[in-house]
Amino acid sequence: MNQQKSLNEVSEELREACRVLYDEFAKALGLYRLIDWLVKKLMTEEHMNINPTMSEMIDIFEDAIEFGANYIAVKIEMDGFEMPEVIINGKENIDTKLAYYKNTYNEDLTHKYSNGIRIVNYSYGNTYDEFHHTL
Repeated sequence: MNQQKSLNEVSEELREACRVLYDEFAKALGLYRLIDWLVKKLMTEEHMNINPTMSEMIDIFEDAIEFGANYIAVKIEMDGFEMPEVIINGKENIDTKLAYYKNTYNEDLTHKYSNGIRIVNYSYGNTYDEFHHTL
């Protein structure tokens, strides 16, 4: 009889733990969906930075370092190409890439040495999928 009571107690504890885990998962999923919706809403063309600057890009790269992002990305438009180019670099290259961009692009993010090339957007994230919504 004692062993049966013990099994019932354990069973109830497991049920309660499952309820708690389910509740936490539901909260996290709801928060994820809210964040995903907000990102999509905020990243529509009307909310995008139409004239990005080097100073703003530097701030984003510094945020990426501070928050420990795995990747940084830039979107580059080039005359003669139908689609922009997206370049993604790992966190190990953030400082080097930023130094390159500072040396190669003007404050308005046009290329210093090649007309028709300009950075039109930039972002950071922890997975490649994140750039789908931000670039």
